[in-house]
Amino acid sequence: MGLDVQKHKIACCVSAQIQTGEILEVKSHGFRVSPNGLREFANFLRKYQPIHCCLMECTGVYHIPVFHHLQK
Repeated sequence: MGLDVQKHKIACCVSAQIQTGEILEVKSHGFRVSPNGLREFANFLRKYQPIHCCLMECTGVYHIPVFHHLQK
């Protein structure tokens, strides 16, 4: 899973690697950085458990609430 965390938005892309080594994009979606947006983000991720790797690109401290939601 890859995340681009900005002040007001999270861009999320879930991908998977198949046996041939090819990486396929499974789903991309955007979320607001707000209590409701973070709940929506958490519900979205439940569909793709277990997630083995999370890469996050962020500006400043905007990743902190997202990081705490990922820990839960």
